[in-house]
Amino acid sequence: MLLMRKNINLSGVRSKASTLFQKQDIEQLERLAEGLTSKDDPKAKQLLCLTNGYLAELNGNVEEALVEYNKLLSEESDTAALEDALRRIAVICIDKRDTGNAVAALECLTQLSPTYAPQYAEILRLTGDNQAAAEIYSTYLEKTPEDLATMLKLGKLYKDMRADEAAQMAFNYVL
Repeated sequence: MLLMRKNINLSGVRSKASTLFQKQDIEQLERLAEGLTSKDDPKAKQLLCLTNGYLAELNGNVEEALVEYNKLLSEESDTAALEDALRRIAVICIDKRDTGNAVAALECLTQLSPTYAPQYAEILRLTGDNQAAAEIYSTYLEKTPEDLATMLKLGKLYKDMRADEAAQMAFNYVL
């Protein structure tokens, strides 16, 4: 097996695991996990947690998946693997209607990359924290003013908050 060789380059393993998860290929994910188990390398152990989380999800055990993904939060993890784990945590928590943990996962994702800010703001809005949502949207839009869809969401949020002047400014910007 490819992973059994010494000094294997693990750089493509995360992408492979993600692809296998998307294809729901349990058999290949199990083989990948088996190969990672034999590696005595911190990155391999992180990738094993991610792979085991994918396997648990595909086998319908979301609680076990959360345990595996959370292992990546408690140690010095590769940023890409951490991002993948946080995305899965957010999805699982949203599906379970566990908004507190979904908000926490999206907040962490936003700290890793500002591209997650609109999703974070949206979940804050949905949980009723309109002021925080508006702040997140505004901060994000300062950096990416060309994101008109997010500007429109901010305008609608301001309208819902009865901040008519701010809403009008956002809508005019979109136009």
